[in-house]
Amino acid sequence: MTAEQLDDAVNTQARESSSKRLGQILMEKAYIDRADLEKVVCNQVEELIYSLLSWETGPFKFYENQYPTEEEITVNISVENAILEGYRRIDELNRIKEALPDFNSVLAISATPTERKSSISLNTEEWNLLSLVDGNRTIEEIVQVAPLSRMDTLRKLAALKLAGLVNTSGKKEQPTDHLQAMVDRVSQLMEEYLEIRSKPRETEDAAKTEKRKPKEKTTVESISQNIRSRLTESDLAPNSVEEDN
Repeated sequence: MTAEQLDDAVNTQARESSSKRLGQILMEKAYIDRADLEKVVCNQVEELIYSLLSWETGPFKFYENQYPTEEEITVNISVENAILEGYRRIDELNRIKEALPDFNSVLAISATPTERKSSISLNTEEWNLLSLVDGNRTIEEIVQVAPLSRMDTLRKLAALKLAGLVNTSGKKEQPTDHLQAMVDRVSQLMEEYLEIRSKPRETEDAAKTEKRKPKEKTTVESISQNIRSRLTESDLAPNSVEEDN
């Protein structure tokens, strides 16, 4: 898939204000096939699992029998292999943290001493990654914008630092209060959304229950039947009432 095809699909999604996922639009335009989409989704899910395994602390919420969308998206992932790979990455991440101890640190290009002459050969990915080191971005920010996966980016940044091509130049303060407020807001929106989604189902169940109940007669009908039950046949005859002369 080319960059032009991806831009076309993104523009289609924005132009039609469609709720379709980008992957579905790409398949409809025949830019990718089902196998390509499943492979990408599988890789995305695996990366999420690996990132969760690296968490040491953090809040979470569990919603039982609730799903963010009505789509049924399944992937075939071996739980055992995912756990093993996750722990391999944790071990590698610990080694990376020896070179890059704080991901909030700003990376800058190292100045090469004039008396030092060296020739270092970098591949295309390393040059592209080095171009993102501008003395303003933190390690985490570079990871977010890099075209590589998180682990590949961290691995190459650590190698560049060990080679003396980049160095840390201070730490950027993170707006933790603002970030926490955003997390709380997203959590609140998710709860509201799931609550709204559950209401139609409750209404439908209530309607089915109400439909099974015997229909009650109105108050007027019940009063009329009560009066008729108390009258005799002669009372109901047309000429049963005599007028006084």
